Amino acid sequence: MRALESALPALSGKKRQAAEYFLAHPEQVAFGSLRKTALVAGVSTGLVAKLLRDLGYRSYEVFKGDFQEWVTGTRDYFSTAAKAAAHGPPAGRSLLDSIAQRDAANISQTNTAANRDRLRIAAGHVKQARKVYVLGLRAAHCIAVHLAYQLDFLRENVIPLDDAHGTLVDQICDFTQQDLLIVVSYHPYTAVTVSTARHAAAQGTTVVALTDHAESPVSDLPGAVPLTFAVASPWMYNSITSGFVLAQALVAETLALLGDSALRRVNDRDRLLTRFSTFVR
Repeated sequence: MRALESALPALSGKKRQAAEYFLAHPEQVAFGSLRKTALVAGVSTGLVAKLLRDLGYRSYEVFKGDFQEWVTGTRDYFSTAAKAAAHGPPAGRSLLDSIAQRDAANISQTNTAANRDRLRIAAGHVKQARKVYVLGLRAAHCIAVHLAYQLDFLRENVIPLDDAHGTLVDQICDFTQQDLLIVVSYHPYTAVTVSTARHAAAQGTTVVALTDHAESPVSDLPGAVPLTFAVASPWMYNSITSGFVLAQALVAETLALLGDSALRRVNDRDRLLTRFSTFVR
């Protein structure tokens, strides 16, 4: 950021245009790809590369890291967040109170008109897809597992993905244009999840992204449907509460679209669960 600000007065033409855009839209640089960032700035990727070399950056990823540090306040995300959380909540408030109030605000920020419109589009993709793959790793894994479990109640060929034993590549080798990949990913973004989403898009597989920014690496893909949820938290980890709300809304939208076929599948599952005495009476 400082290198770019210092160089700005000496820049002209397209390089100045790019620099001014980057400084005015730091989140785009922090969470977007080189291709998308150059496109929205109205310049070529080659020009951005030349500008970064002039500024002394080895790569766009290093440049992007500086912007992520500026936007999020840190690169060492977990250790810095833990240090802040260790001081506890403000005087007169419990940690539970702080977290609950922040999550209530996150849910409110997630309940947007854009998300409501995109949920219907995403549910349409779930209905039409040959197979629905669901991926979320590390802290995002619990949302992905919960989402895949609920969608499997409504339709067949819902496939939860993971990278156990390093076999994720084997699980995604059959992506087609008739398939759907739902990814859950938020800052700090897991590299394997981003790579998988990019691979899916390259195969023509539709990607629905539950993520924290419209400019995140999993949103910035051809034809992707981004569903964004707020993740702010007073604790050391980003909050996933509104991510679960968004996942449940996607399941509800899908049920409404599938109608009787989904209800029949749920009834069949109910009978099987009863036969196996799955739940304590």
